[in-house]
Amino acid sequence: MNIRWLAAGLALLIACPLSPAQERKGPGGPTEVHERLVKRAGDYETSSKFSFPGGKATETKGTAKITAILGGRFLQEESSATLMDTQVNSLKLLGYNAEAGQYEAVWMYTGSTAMMTMSGKMNEATKSVEFAATVPGPKGAKMNFTIVYKFMDTDSFTVELTARGEDGSKGPTMETTYTRKK
Repeated sequence: MNIRWLAAGLALLIACPLSPAQERKGPGGPTEVHERLVKRAGDYETSSKFSFPGGKATETKGTAKITAILGGRFLQEESSATLMDTQVNSLKLLGYNAEAGQYEAVWMYTGSTAMMTMSGKMNEATKSVEFAATVPGPKGAKMNFTIVYKFMDTDSFTVELTARGEDGSKGPTMETTYTRKK
């Protein structure tokens, strides 16, 4: 009985029509959104500015390697920088969920044992994707973030991260500019 349900479910997944804007090369295959994402793959120099509200900003330089993985369905970013005199490494996965019509990402870094998951939508007018994310913080507090990817051109983009208090107040921010190495 379970095999019949599995077979029926797979048949539905394969037979479901896709919108013309999301046509694929096969079931579960990459769309034109994925093809645009893959163009971001490469080696980058990064420049980050970290600041607290009303406080002094700290700037740092780093590097990032972005790789297209799993047949162009996702991007994997491995980055390294020094933040407040501490070496920080991160791993980020970014993709577009064609079924849900949204971008999704998972971020991890050496400053935490938490994995930050997020989802967001593309704003075509501003060429940006705005994500909302929540991460468990110290002593059970929730840490909320807004993350905005802004795509300036094929060789550069920025990622703005803004922490939000539980009441929605603006907390620390970090803006990272990625410039493709030539």
